[in-house]
Amino acid sequence: MRVWISVIAATLVIGPTMFIQSRLVSMYTKQDSGCSLQCYSFNMFRSLVIQGNRLWTSDWSQRLLIFSWFLFSLIISALYSGTLTAVLAIPAHERPIDYLEDLPRAVKDGYTLGVMEDSSNELLFREAESGIYKHTWDLFNHDDRSQSFVNSPATGIARVLSTKFVYIGPTTFTQSLAAKLGSQKFHFGRSSFYPQSIVVICIPGVPYQNVFTRLLLRMVEGGLVEKWKDDEIFTASGKDSDKEEVEISAITLTHMQLDIAAQSMDFALPSCWI
Repeated sequence: MRVWISVIAATLVIGPTMFIQSRLVSMYTKQDSGCSLQCYSFNMFRSLVIQGNRLWTSDWSQRLLIFSWFLFSLIISALYSGTLTAVLAIPAHERPIDYLEDLPRAVKDGYTLGVMEDSSNELLFREAESGIYKHTWDLFNHDDRSQSFVNSPATGIARVLSTKFVYIGPTTFTQSLAAKLGSQKFHFGRSSFYPQSIVVICIPGVPYQNVFTRLLLRMVEGGLVEKWKDDEIFTASGKDSDKEEVEISAITLTHMQLDIAAQSMDFALPSCWI
């Protein structure tokens, strides 16, 4: 805001400054420039909005002032157009939370860290004595446990959509619950910090142990486990497609307020030139 106030102030001052300088030059050279205050102000404004300039002078002091204003106008125009393009190219969402190291920043930004109460994940953080797990445990809301420790994964997933809440849970099961509400509404962290797997336990020496081992290995290597997981998530979503079309917003009048105001002033002011 202070930048635009300074630009407006400079635009209002440059016209009278040029007029006063031309009067002083005329008193010294005994030659009238023939340009009024309105003419100087209008042409300086034309230069600011990159509409050219119709002033002409042979005095080097005025040429230097006009050149300085041209350079100022060029810099302002380039910075504004470049900043506008850069801002419109950046998605309007907060920085994602992909790793445990991102959780302190999220809590600082007002997010609440959550996990299922009395689960293995809570035990993992609670029993940690040092390191990132211990630091993460300190980020939970221990004063009001109901804010951080939910009674079911579905509650944690729903709270992500309603409040600034970060939920930590099993990958496949959490993705299945999120699919029912629309996976595109959630951001899943890139890092899987606590891998879990299911094992088959039996007494040693049983004849079917090697058979189970070979079959499980074949299913994993053949990609069947990943396919079953994807099918379950797709089925849980209850939709024909797991992705919905996202509306892309184009540039609106809100983005072009300054240009519209500048053009309106350009048409409203009468033109004059030497």
